[in-house]
Amino acid sequence: MRYEAGIELSEAIIYLINKIQEFNILGLIISFIAIIIIGNFLLYPIGEAALIYGVKDHEKANSSAIGKGTRKFFMMLEFS
Repeated sequence: MRYEAGIELSEAIIYLINKIQEFNILGLIISFIAIIIIGNFLLYPIGEAALIYGVKDHEKANSSAIGKGTRKFFMMLEFS
């Protein structure tokens, strides 16, 4: 059972690799990976801090919460 599943998985991987080579979308895949990494390590903490400040001071505009989140995030990087 596991042997057959492994064979099917390897055939699926080979099929995907062939399609990537056929359509020449390797650069697109690398770009998507870079965007995901930047979004995970940079934009997610800024957005989380902005949400915290937005909930804390809900009378103010959301742009001020984003500004506070950005300032706190970059300050955190300086002092790590």
